[in-house]
Amino acid sequence: MVDDAGVTPLLAATTRGHRSIVRLLLQHGAHVTAVPLPDATAPLVAAATRGDVPICTLLLNHGADTALHIAVRLGHIPLAQLLLDYNAHVDARPTSMTPLLLAVQRHHVEMIKLLLRYGANPTLVSKAVQLSPLQMARQKGYIGLVMLLRHLAPLHFSVRTTRMGLIERLLHRTVVAPGGRFEDEVFVSFADRSDTTALLFTAVHCNNVAFARRLLSRGVDPNVASTAGFTPLLLAVARNLLEMTRELLEANADTELPNHAGVVPLWAAYNNNDLAMTRLLLDYDADPNASFMGGSLFILAAKQRRLPYLELLLSSRRVDVDQNGRTGFEYACVYGDLDCVRLLVRHGVNATAAEGKTLLMFAAKYGAGPIVSYLLPLSDVNAVSNNGYSAVAVAAYYGHLDVVRLLVAHGAVLDPTDKDAVFPLRIAAQEGHARVVEYLVSRVHDVDRRNCFGDTALYMAAQNQHVEVVRCLCTKANVNLAMEDGSTSLWRACLDGSTVIVDLLVQHGADINMASFDGNRPLVTAAEKGHFEVVLRLLDDRDSVDVDATNQEGKTALYQASCFGHVEICRALLKAHATVTVATTKGVTPIVIAIVVQNADVVELLLPSVRINEPLLGSTLLHMAIQRRSVRIVEVLVAHGADLEALDKDGRSPLVLAAHLGSAEILHQLAPAVSNIDAVFQDGYTALSVAVEQGHLGAVEALVQHGASLAVTTEIGLTLLHLASFSGWRDVAAYLLERGANALATDKIGGRSITYAVTNGHADVVALLLPHAHVNAVEASTRPVVVVAHDTPSLCIDLQTGFSLLHLAVSHEHMTTMAVLCGAETLNVNQRDPVFGLTALHIACACGHVEALELLLGHPHASVNALDLAGRTPLIVACQYGHAAIVASLLSTSRPHRTAETLDGKSAFAMAVAYGHKEIAARLILEHDVAVQIAHDAL
Repeated sequence: MVDDAGVTPLLAATTRGHRSIVRLLLQHGAHVTAVPLPDATAPLVAAATRGDVPICTLLLNHGADTALHIAVRLGHIPLAQLLLDYNAHVDARPTSMTPLLLAVQRHHVEMIKLLLRYGANPTLVSKAVQLSPLQMARQKGYIGLVMLLRHLAPLHFSVRTTRMGLIERLLHRTVVAPGGRFEDEVFVSFADRSDTTALLFTAVHCNNVAFARRLLSRGVDPNVASTAGFTPLLLAVARNLLEMTRELLEANADTELPNHAGVVPLWAAYNNNDLAMTRLLLDYDADPNASFMGGSLFILAAKQRRLPYLELLLSSRRVDVDQNGRTGFEYACVYGDLDCVRLLVRHGVNATAAEGKTLLMFAAKYGAGPIVSYLLPLSDVNAVSNNGYSAVAVAAYYGHLDVVRLLVAHGAVLDPTDKDAVFPLRIAAQEGHARVVEYLVSRVHDVDRRNCFGDTALYMAAQNQHVEVVRCLCTKANVNLAMEDGSTSLWRACLDGSTVIVDLLVQHGADINMASFDGNRPLVTAAEKGHFEVVLRLLDDRDSVDVDATNQEGKTALYQASCFGHVEICRALLKAHATVTVATTKGVTPIVIAIVVQNADVVELLLPSVRINEPLLGSTLLHMAIQRRSVRIVEVLVAHGADLEALDKDGRSPLVLAAHLGSAEILHQLAPAVSNIDAVFQDGYTALSVAVEQGHLGAVEALVQHGASLAVTTEIGLTLLHLASFSGWRDVAAYLLERGANALATDKIGGRSITYAVTNGHADVVALLLPHAHVNAVEASTRPVVVVAHDTPSLCIDLQTGFSLLHLAVSHEHMTTMAVLCGAETLNVNQRDPVFGLTALHIACACGHVEALELLLGHPHASVNALDLAGRTPLIVACQYGHAAIVASLLSTSRPHRTAETLDGKSAFAMAVAYGHKEIAARLILEHDVAVQIAHDAL
């Protein structure tokens, strides 16, 4: 098959570099040399043009012509050597440009060396340019190439032309002309004499048996491979050189050395269809089981029906007739080749293959009647493989009725006693072979026999929807027989939605209400899977079907249809008077599950049959719809009279729940219909308070748009701005400020909005509120505010009044918030509280917050020696609380007063000693001022 441009599939795959497709086409007989149109390109030429060595190797292994000129033109050394190893004519096209002439023209030194090693003639004159390679090199002034052509050519050329006398001269001496000039004809370099492996390849390439024998007798290694992976033996075999092959084998050439493509000599001989060569290699112990491309030679010969090769391989008595469980016999059966089968049997290939498979089973598999007839007298007709198949079971599996009849006529057992054996009737039913089932059903003793998996022929036919097989089996099988897992054939047909099979089973007495292994009834299963026609067929038997039957979880057919959104099935079930209020074991009704999975059409269909405002599971239908954020279902419920004031178990109205979830769309639906949009929920919260606290700006805007009051406060006096600031919702806080919220308002414990923002570390909210609040304002609280926590009660500091925002930020070590406050131009960084006289630095040192300390010390107005009411400096406080890192930071990054004393006369050193902080005391004593003070006190 070719297209208009003459492109075959093989050429197309080669051109695109699709190696696996090329391999597949070659395996199926694609012609490697086919060129349909005069100007079309051969596959090998295309591969060579791309420089694709792997594809070139594939093509050459299947007999492709060479494309040496292209490889030379591309300068592709590996490809050129591969082509030469596959017998490319080294002096091809003498009428135009020879490969060597092309290489000289392109000044490709390595290519020239390669061609000379394979016997290229440097003196061959091309008719196209009237020059030899040597003459062209001289004409172009390529002195180096001239020397190369003169040095390397003579010996290889002499071998190629079998001039033995000249070979001897060249191997043993160098002739020098008068005046010191080398004679052109006989000159040989040292490299020539030592490169005996290349000489051996040249001898093989030119079939110079005598010279090859001489080289081998002198110890040349016949097993050295070329760059392309070819050994001399593989090259000789590939070129059908029988005598050369014999010489190499006598010299102990290794028969198992492959080339880079994995080809060994025996495969090359097979590829050339050379029986004599194959026999010779086998005589020298070539391995007949060597594999190539995943298969053995024996298997390939069987597939290709090459009987002489099969007989030759079998006669070696060393061939493995079974590879990976697929024997050559199997391929003979594929092609119905009785002659091949006879040959195999004659040589003893009649044993059981891998996994206990017999030859009779293979013949039955492929429906090869004549082969089955031939094998029956030689085989055990009832032998069983490891997976439980007999020959008749195999034939039944593949639907070969004639073979089944033949085997039964010769005693094949249709009712095997082994529980693991495959039941022929069941396997034929599984695969849908109606004619085989029809033949077997009247001949087996137990149509309802289960296999090792616990299912029957009827069940498998129903599962795989083989209508004719079910029709045949229904007349004799028990249609209500449950499998080992409890499922029935009718349940299986309902699961798969086969209306015809359901109808057949019901007509033959199948129980419509019989439960499966999980308690599911046929109607429940069909409704769940959405098989509308099956549901209608089951509902036709109004007197038999239980429309409200449940499974183990209490789910009815209506529940399952509602859950999976099968509206038409719901409508059919309602028409059949299905009960809408039947709840599952967890108390869920069909309409509840429809809301949960948001099937609005089902909800609308079921609503006329339910009480819309009846409490369910601690909620109402409207609450459930809001919880799922289903705008459509909320709309349907509101339109059908849902109570907008009803409360759930947590006391939330639908409006409050929607605000909590932040659903602006639902709020737009509910707000116009509620009686009081500012109705109090809990602790003085309204729907708007809830939306603000949860940070749902869209919900806040929706409620305000519908008239919600911005002035509401909670029972403890929290304004909306308090709530937004406490939770850190900057966008909501900004919205409230734009609408006039009072940033200075305090709650009942004295807290301002910015106080809560600072306490919780919401720096972005602090930055937003700071322009609306005094940064140095004195805070007050009705409750103690712990600014320094400590396990020792005397060291724990609580404040209720007089503390600043900076005090709070430092005590909680909110670094970003501190940075915002420190950036305020009017900040008093040294502000002290009136109770203890603590500055922010004192608190940082008492709490051990190193980062906070360093940030404060970076402030230009921070006083490192500020005193509290007890006369303590920050350094003394750090020593008292035992924070060594703080002490180290103070001593290294600032100039604290090292010997300052408190009102009761305690220095930093004395404080550290008094509280048992030895590490800090040891650090302080290293300070000169401290050491002097200690010495003075000692005197």
